[in-house]
Amino acid sequence: MPSTIECSRQGLQTFPENISDAVEHLDLSSNLLAEITDEINRLTELEYLNLAKNQLTFLPNNLKELKKLRRLDLSDNIIANTADIASINQLPSLMVLYISKNQLLDLKGLTSEVLQAVDAGHCRMY
Repeated sequence: MPSTIECSRQGLQTFPENISDAVEHLDLSSNLLAEITDEINRLTELEYLNLAKNQLTFLPNNLKELKKLRRLDLSDNIIANTADIASINQLPSLMVLYISKNQLLDLKGLTSEVLQAVDAGHCRMY
């Protein structure tokens, strides 16, 4: 049974430091997070990360330790440029990316070869 931590709708403004290193599913959606620190790299067992409905404009440059991450939800944030989330390309197992309801104009910076599905609906792409 996967280790799950549910921290949605808690009014969090910073990434929680007391999260178990063994967590596999982490829900930090619907908070007030403006950034995710490199602290996230210690969560090496993470398979699903929900960061939807926050105030994120970028991701840390280095996400290479999240080798098991398969699904990432960044929908409904304030991300405007794929260069600000280019670290997604370092995730060797990422198969599904939710990035809808952001301010992206294109997806040119996403070069991951393992991504199988990207939901980018309701962005500013034409």
